[in-house]
Amino acid sequence: MIRLIQLAGRVVLTLVALGVLAVVGLQVARVVKRNVVLAHEFHSMTREVANLQRQRANEERTIRRLRDPAGTIPEIHDRLHLTRSDEAIIYVKGASFATAAP
Repeated sequence: MIRLIQLAGRVVLTLVALGVLAVVGLQVARVVKRNVVLAHEFHSMTREVANLQRQRANEERTIRRLRDPAGTIPEIHDRLHLTRSDEAIIYVKGASFATAAP
């Protein structure tokens, strides 16, 4: 009878230990999963910040260029198709000039 009680006690203790290990394992897995998700979000935000910084630098270069009349006039020509009285815009249709024949 004493051996049966000892065996039952060992089985219960083993089951409790396995239960504790399972709960701890699940908690660790949940924390690891959350860390992976946060790391992905962090890298995504880092890429977005880098893209926004590049975009801002491009926009600042455009602003500096457009503040100078030498940069503004070609922009007016390109976007608004406006010319001075002594200028003309010539539109060329047909083959692309980017591919030159050898």
